[in-house]
Amino acid sequence: MIDDIEALPRMTREQAVSFLKGRGYPVSMEAFIRRNGPPPMGKWGRRYLYEPRTLLAWAERRIQPVSYPSVTPNMNSRTP
Repeated sequence: MIDDIEALPRMTREQAVSFLKGRGYPVSMEAFIRRNGPPPMGKWGRRYLYEPRTLLAWAERRIQPVSYPSVTPNMNSRTP
C-alpha cells in the first residue's frame, strides 16, 4: 500500500470504485455515478478522472453515525 496519497495516480470511474472498495468502502458504480458521487478533477477525452484524496474525503462524508436509543434508569421503580 502506498503511504503517500499524493503519489497515487488519477483514476477513471472504474478504477476509483475499485480503489474505494479496496479500502473497505462498500461503494457500487451506481452509487458513484447517480448518488452525488465525488467531483471529478477533470476529463481526459470522454473519461472523468478522480484524485485519491477527493475519493477518500467523499467516502468518509457518506458514513453516517449510528444512534442507539438511550436507556435511562427508572428512579421511581422500587426493587425489593
